[in-house]
Amino acid sequence: MLAGSLDPSQERVHIMQQVGAWAPVQCLLPRVIRNANAELMALKPELEALGTILPSVKAKVVIVHGTADDLVPVANVAYMQERFSGARGISTILLEGLNHFLPWNSEGAVREALHIALERSC
Repeated sequence: MLAGSLDPSQERVHIMQQVGAWAPVQCLLPRVIRNANAELMALKPELEALGTILPSVKAKVVIVHGTADDLVPVANVAYMQERFSGARGISTILLEGLNHFLPWNSEGAVREALHIALERSC
């Protein structure tokens, strides 16, 4: 789970997202913005539904998250650690002072996490 947003309690719908979902405004927005807004508007209920099945995950889980992620709060880590209760193992790697864009600003740490995940599964 790389900078994963799974905790529905961490999701907030900004007033501008609600404005962007209004049909007259939607038609003025570029497609990429409309699509992103639709995904964000639906995220919380989808995460609530997902939360009920996370305990049934049996795979090993590696969680990687930056402590300075301002798009997906690091509080999601505790939620994942709790919800993946059926996993064969959970490893957590917190990257101090790093933000959401881990594949670009922490390639080495991401590769190491992948190595750990693959090593454990073989």
